[in-house]
Amino acid sequence: MLNTSYTLSLWVNPHMDGTLFTSSSRTNGHYYSLGLAANRARYEDTFNGYIWVTTAEFVESMEWQMIAMSVNWTGSQSDFKIYKNGLFVDTTSNHWVTLDRPDSENHHFLGAHEKLDALYDYYTGYIYTIRVSNRAVANFNDMVLEGLDCGIECDFCPENAQCLGTCSSNSYWNGYKCTRCPSWCTLGCQSNGTC
Repeated sequence: MLNTSYTLSLWVNPHMDGTLFTSSSRTNGHYYSLGLAANRARYEDTFNGYIWVTTAEFVESMEWQMIAMSVNWTGSQSDFKIYKNGLFVDTTSNHWVTLDRPDSENHHFLGAHEKLDALYDYYTGYIYTIRVSNRAVANFNDMVLEGLDCGIECDFCPENAQCLGTCSSNSYWNGYKCTRCPSWCTLGCQSNGTC
């Protein structure tokens, strides 16, 4: 259950726009979400009819980066802050508290919206990891762990001894290189035999 203040942070390699994270109510179909739209971060709250898109085009396509959103309820308003690789990008405020309510039976989704059992607005690209905290984080420097010695075969290393490649959507990273997906995986794959 996400509280009145929370933080979402994801290592992503986006190929196109789409939803990164959604908290959706099973009882009324409303949701709030963090996603990408035209190289910007996009937050939507259908409970209150609120949409916010960052003014800066800061999201890089086909590159690894950590995108984070911090939300803090002050008692009279929610303050939203967006970060990229630990650096502040943009902020906004509204007068609604955003949180998961037990009576709404909230479900969390990674990479898509959900409304009354139907998924849509799929994210296209890679998500290495997601971290969720029930508090607003003011400084992301301790969360951005980027390995210094990735090695010549490593396109991206979010932490020491971790190596991820930048593969196309019809390939997967086998730990050493990009490998083509099996022919029956027409929409990409996670590993050999897992479409």
